[in-house]
Amino acid sequence: MELPDEVELETESEFDVIDLSSQNSPESFSLDGSFNTFKSKFNKVNPSLTFGSYFSNISDVSNQNYKTHLNLKSNFELGEFGFLDFSGRLKHETKKNIFEYDVNLLQIQNSSGPINWVFGKNRITWGDVEGSTALDVLNISNSILEQELPNSDRMGRWFAQSTYFTNETTTSFFISLSPDVIHSKAHSGNHAEKEIGVSYGYNLKNGAMNLYAGKLLSRAGVVDISTNKSYSNNYKLLGISSHKTYRKLLFKMDLAAKTGLKRSNLNGLSNHKRIDIAFGFEYAINNLRNLLGKFETNHWLDNKDTFYIPGNSINLVQPDRSSSYTLNLSNKFNSEQIINNIFLAGDTNGNSLLFGADAIFKFNDYLEFKSSLLSFKANINDPSFILDDSIWLNIGLTKYF
Repeated sequence: MELPDEVELETESEFDVIDLSSQNSPESFSLDGSFNTFKSKFNKVNPSLTFGSYFSNISDVSNQNYKTHLNLKSNFELGEFGFLDFSGRLKHETKKNIFEYDVNLLQIQNSSGPINWVFGKNRITWGDVEGSTALDVLNISNSILEQELPNSDRMGRWFAQSTYFTNETTTSFFISLSPDVIHSKAHSGNHAEKEIGVSYGYNLKNGAMNLYAGKLLSRAGVVDISTNKSYSNNYKLLGISSHKTYRKLLFKMDLAAKTGLKRSNLNGLSNHKRIDIAFGFEYAINNLRNLLGKFETNHWLDNKDTFYIPGNSINLVQPDRSSSYTLNLSNKFNSEQIINNIFLAGDTNGNSLLFGADAIFKFNDYLEFKSSLLSFKANINDPSFILDDSIWLNIGLTKYF
């Protein structure tokens, strides 16, 4: 299993004495206009400050880390050029004792008639089953070792995208601008080609259907067992997804056929085909409680040899078929002042099990308390066996300005 406001400027004392609005000179008008323009732009920057405590116990080794994040979000009008969206943070960790920064979102978007275009760092979602390995394969997924507090902004990738809208259909095209491949072993240096994809969606009664085609790149490199090096994996995809509502139920399905996926035997890497399918549902128990579920399976089509993947201390046989599930119960209390999630995930062979819970308590519009708890268990047949019997406990306080 892969582990898965504003800021008001104080101006009373200075501008009560001199009433700039009553002045008729060009200089006075320019000063007043510049100040109002600056204030309008500055108020679009929504800052917040998060203090967090992150505790983990992995393989009987405990670790405590404290993090401080200055978070910034903004949206600026650029006139005829459209809009600029930004989300990022300046962060400091006690373990590293250095300042770092993340840019999660940085994009310019605009439209002309039925055509919209977006350029920059953002997230593009394919498929209807969120987080499935079938179609939701374009975005960066955090490792379980990269702990975040609930509702934290997720990292985007660099894309250029254009979408054409009609009353009933949506056609979208994208090209990636950077590979963004994570390698667990030394990279072989092989070339990672740019990703190109197109999707076409149309509305149905109480639902929708989407078609996908692309030349994509696996987010994680494939390890060649014979050389112990990691290779970037370009492959091709054809897929379909749909969702449909029935009373309080929302049904979702993703299906993808993939060619060119690499597998490793003792002699090296070779290209193979795989079918991925995922099913999901959301059930509204009432206005404040929802139950969500996901089941997905991957099936390799050419199984004439034995293939391997890296394990904890030895190489593991890569199964020809694997399946996993996720269940999540979402609750809201006290007029949504408290939001809570409880979830369970694992693979159907019983090799791994993940249990977690998180909560957000809103004291008011400017102060939130966040917490999350994760517990993971795995046996020796799981690639993440090294994390067996591990726990993570994170708490944080966020102040909005």
